[in-house]
Amino acid sequence: WCLVLGIVLDLIRSRMERRLFKIPSAVFILVVVTAVHSAIRLVMLDEYEDGKPLIDRWLKLERDCSWLDEEPADVMAMLLPVLIFDSSFHMDAHEFSSRLFWIGTLAGLGFLMASGLVGAGMLGLMGGMGQTSWGLQWCLLYGALVSATDPVAVVALLEELGAPLYLKVLIDGEALLNDAAAIILFHGLEKHLLDGEEWSVFLTLAALTVLSGLLGYLAARFCVWLFVSGKCPELWAQIGWPIVVVFGIYGLCDS
Repeated sequence: WCLVLGIVLDLIRSRMERRLFKIPSAVFILVVVTAVHSAIRLVMLDEYEDGKPLIDRWLKLERDCSWLDEEPADVMAMLLPVLIFDSSFHMDAHEFSSRLFWIGTLAGLGFLMASGLVGAGMLGLMGGMGQTSWGLQWCLLYGALVSATDPVAVVALLEELGAPLYLKVLIDGEALLNDAAAIILFHGLEKHLLDGEEWSVFLTLAALTVLSGLLGYLAARFCVWLFVSGKCPELWAQIGWPIVVVFGIYGLCDS
């Protein structure tokens, strides 16, 4: 709810003739969410197990009111489909198609290089600390986990500064596609290290990723056809079916 409040306030701010607080939307929303969340926590602390030290009450409150007990897959299923859909929906299709080679190179080869560098750095760090249990493959697994960054703040700054469209599409497109490379590399290494599967698991994951992209494309064409043909009410075609398709395709491909 703090995030929703931050987004609403940012929308109100963007509609004003003289925009208050000339900072990027992502930074403004982060500040609002952090401030409101902290204020709510401080108010709740007054009546939360009064009599104990402040730090103990704060830590217990964070444990009781957090998502730590939720399954990671459930959290991903709630947030990831919307984030990917929003990024894809606002992407300039012409610019994306014309620069697909470079976007794919950055998302594929660039991600592999970043994972390798992070893994090599982690291997050296663990070796320096005397942690010999961390081999190269485990360090690469860590590299695959942390290398697929999402440049939300960077893209917001590019928009605010009026940077060329191709630069925004290049960075945003790479962030959109590197999730697939991260899934292939991370789950491939995970299955190889924990389940003892052969290296051919990477080919299986790559094929499933391509199939998932094809299903997503067909589902998107279906939504466009519904909207253009007028086969269903306009509001349902604009809002209802996209929501059903976004979460449905994600759940189908994830399973």
